[in-house]
Amino acid sequence: MRNRQRDARHPVVLGTMVFLSYSAVSQLAFGPTGSTVVRDMTFWSQRAFSTLVLCSALACIASAVIRREPLGAKTERAGMFGCAVALMFYSLNLPASAPSWNTTLAVGYGGTALGCAVRAGLVWRMMIRDRQ
Repeated sequence: MRNRQRDARHPVVLGTMVFLSYSAVSQLAFGPTGSTVVRDMTFWSQRAFSTLVLCSALACIASAVIRREPLGAKTERAGMFGCAVALMFYSLNLPASAPSWNTTLAVGYGGTALGCAVRAGLVWRMMIRDRQ
């Protein structure tokens, strides 16, 4: 996994994960302020969503530091997959919660979810290739 750790340190990846972890911590600490989609969820769904986003984002940040392979790759794959699931859930529930925001946030979060899923797939391919 020659370039996995370098790619995991990309400023866009780290910036996105720091933003997601900040959002998740603020939702866990202060409640679902500002997010129409999260406010429409039940209490336990809000907590589960925020916890999944926080754990996934922290796993992606930690994978940039972990030098031991395949532990770093497994951590990154799990974090990216968790972020993809959480963001896709958010973007699919957005049209029902806020129809006027449908075109902007749904595309943005859906695109970020797709990017996380692609990155998880690339890391998985690297793991399979390097195992042989």
